[in-house]
Amino acid sequence: MAPSATLTIKPGLLIALRSTVRGGVNYTRVNLESDSEATVRWETTRVINDPKEHALAQKARSNAIAQIRGVCITTSFGLLCPAEKEAELDAAFAKALEMRDAHNAQAKCSVVELHMLRGRIAATDEQAVKTINAELAGLINELGSSVEKLNPESIRAAATRARELSAMLSPEREKIVTEAVTAARANAREIVRRIEKGGEEAALVLKDMRRGAIDRARVTFLDLEEDAVQTSLSLPAVTIQRFADLGADADADAATDAPVVHAAAV
Repeated sequence: MAPSATLTIKPGLLIALRSTVRGGVNYTRVNLESDSEATVRWETTRVINDPKEHALAQKARSNAIAQIRGVCITTSFGLLCPAEKEAELDAAFAKALEMRDAHNAQAKCSVVELHMLRGRIAATDEQAVKTINAELAGLINELGSSVEKLNPESIRAAATRARELSAMLSPEREKIVTEAVTAARANAREIVRRIEKGGEEAALVLKDMRRGAIDRARVTFLDLEEDAVQTSLSLPAVTIQRFADLGADADADAATDAPVVHAAAV
């Protein structure tokens, strides 16, 4: 199936999280002898004032983040949330803040910080379309190579990520990904049944792998650069790097390479 001439995605939100545990930990650095001017050696000692409270803070932070991640789609460039789930996102963020505040109300040393930034992505945002489709191209390619390597774990991992991200696609393209994922998972089950449990020869099993749907998806997404991408006059744009920098100083929970969006702090 050839790609359609006009590419669109579902409108949605790009989410950047900034979360950390502040306080309750002290670091002491002692400079050691240096082998040369170009080599510096030191020793750092970490002291946690109240280990039990610090562990509770880390747990509260993780649980709060999980509330938001549970509504979103995890990608290499940040968290995405389809527009139809915005109410769920608001509820999840409110619950996350309750978790943060519940811990901080009784904390003496270790305080949880949690902030969320959301950017709105238009259905015809050219940069967002290219970025999401490029991400899917990589996942579909990973599906195909994992089938060729007869690796059921890699197949399932790529299938799960592709299926989640396909929720941001137009119905036509979502169907293509769904068919590829279904075929890939069927192949994974076949590999386990025939090779891992049945002991059949890998080369014979590989010949029977059904890859038509995966190949169709691969053509659809890898040929994206040749497609005509529809553009529109949408919301004011924030550059990719600027959006990424807003959350990058926290940790891996921040978006790192975001499409062009209109950002609004929450």
